[in-house]
Amino acid sequence: MTHLIRDIQIDLILGNTNPIIDFFNAIWSDLSVCETYVYHNNGGEIIYYNSRKEWIFYRDDKNDKFWCSYDRYWREIKLEFDLEYGEIKIITKLLVENALDVNVANILNLKQLQQLPIQKALNIIIPTPTTARYSPEIEACINKI
Repeated sequence: MTHLIRDIQIDLILGNTNPIIDFFNAIWSDLSVCETYVYHNNGGEIIYYNSRKEWIFYRDDKNDKFWCSYDRYWREIKLEFDLEYGEIKIITKLLVENALDVNVANILNLKQLQQLPIQKALNIIIPTPTTARYSPEIEACINKI
């Protein structure tokens, strides 16, 4: 594990190609961002979602946590590179901090049932044809644009 982490750190600094970095960048390049209020009324929450309007990452600045969708990220990187839980945590921390230029204390994953509040908030902010209904949240979001 030590060599893998070191290699990724070196490749990030030097801009070298690396299959794990390339995998992350392919996901990251497809993401859009929206600020939301999933758990806190005072903001500090950001959802990173893909072109299919599915959340991939959720950042909670108030609690200094960065959550990954198990189904759409964690499991994929685990299977693609045969990584263990601790490796995924460290690698994701490196890649996210490099992409966002911020320090992230905790990297965690959420399985299907735990994801519902985040996906629900995303559906309100970025409605899809199946979730688009008039609501004060959608109206407020439209008025901000």
